[in-house]
Amino acid sequence: MNAIRLLPEYLVWHYTFALKNIFGISTNFIWATFHFFSLSLLARSFFAPWERLNEAYRKGMGIGDFFGTLFINLLMRLIGAFLRGLVIFGGMILAFLLILSSVMIYILWLALPLLVVYFLITGIALIVS
Repeated sequence: MNAIRLLPEYLVWHYTFALKNIFGISTNFIWATFHFFSLSLLARSFFAPWERLNEAYRKGMGIGDFFGTLFINLLMRLIGAFLRGLVIFGGMILAFLLILSSVMIYILWLALPLLVVYFLITGIALIVS
């Protein structure tokens, strides 16, 4: 008798509080991914030199030294952009996978009571036949 009284309470919990908690947990995972990979910081400093490695321009440099320093500085900025791009790409892929898995979990959670009833009826039908 208690199981019959428990069923409506369970369904209310399942479709209200639990859905809200699943949504909150999913958003926390996505937020943590964006902050773990520092995506906003990497996007703001995309063309900054890698590890702040750059050559200083000195007064009285010759034309060869000037272009050598310019080449090194451009190379460090390209390396920085490439590596930051890889990290941003990896973080965005992980965030996309988290969003996709969150949607799948959400849909599965909505269908779970129906699946339990379906499997229960199918199991009883297999036992009886």
